[in-house]
Amino acid sequence: MNYPIVKCSIVGNGRVGKSSLCAHLVEKQTTKDYDLTVGVSILTHLLQMNGSALKLLLYDLAGQPHFKSVRPAFYAGTEAAVVVFSVTDRGSFYDVNHWLRELKSCVGSVPMVLVGNKCDETSKREIQSSEGMDLANHLGIPYIETSARTGSNVEKVFELATRLAVGYTEPSVVAF
Repeated sequence: MNYPIVKCSIVGNGRVGKSSLCAHLVEKQTTKDYDLTVGVSILTHLLQMNGSALKLLLYDLAGQPHFKSVRPAFYAGTEAAVVVFSVTDRGSFYDVNHWLRELKSCVGSVPMVLVGNKCDETSKREIQSSEGMDLANHLGIPYIETSARTGSNVEKVFELATRLAVGYTEPSVVAF
């Protein structure tokens, strides 16, 4: 069956949980071991939205610096983006602006959601919820904290990104 397709690029530093978020969404499973994404991993997920089905095409892009030269080719056609940092890694939070610049240089302005992942690791937390909210408010994009391990808010992130891409949510939240 042919469904409308929305391409969503998932970006952020390596080891912030991008692949785990995608795996939890698509396969309803948690990944226990860290496997480096080489270039890009492409997955699909069927979403129900406003009574219609649509296919979400997930481009999980490798975050390590040595993959920088291959990422631009995979950004083409991006209609929404999920920018992920780990709440247990301040460096990944500081690098959010790098990912926003890279996205903008490759695809211009697209709807985005800022995600603070690993919120279940409370004893290792370095970024408070208020810091993530402040950054998102400054950027004019929504912020959601997730846990790929427990599944907390994972579906919500991708549903929101998709809604923004297809115009089912107030566009003013997506100012870049």
